[in-house]
Amino acid sequence: IFIYFEPWDLSKRVARAGKKMYVCDKIKFEHLGGQSHEPRFDFEATLSRNWHYCWSKFNYYCKHDGYVVAFRKTFPNLIKSLKGMIISIIKFNFQNFDKHLAEFKGILSAYFRLSSYYRINQYNL
Repeated sequence: IFIYFEPWDLSKRVARAGKKMYVCDKIKFEHLGGQSHEPRFDFEATLSRNWHYCWSKFNYYCKHDGYVVAFRKTFPNLIKSLKGMIISIIKFNFQNFDKHLAEFKGILSAYFRLSSYYRINQYNL
């Protein structure tokens, strides 16, 4: 199970095993996104999220549909991250550049089948 795509991964595995899933649509919960850390770590958390989302997306599709399908599904993310980096350089917005660079590195790491290795550098916090 990956950092992202857990519900879809579980659903596919249950369905492929021929098992039933029960959905309780009356259960509600509130997701407090970005609340797991102090606000001063927002930028570092964003970099981690961007890297892991792209890495996880590729790995989810690769696990269930194969490398070629995963590449096809994530290639638009690669292009988007490249465009974002170029636009950020043109606008001299280097913080935004770092966000797109994290996406780009996450996708490339997945393409090269590297393990999820990105961690927030605790010594720079």
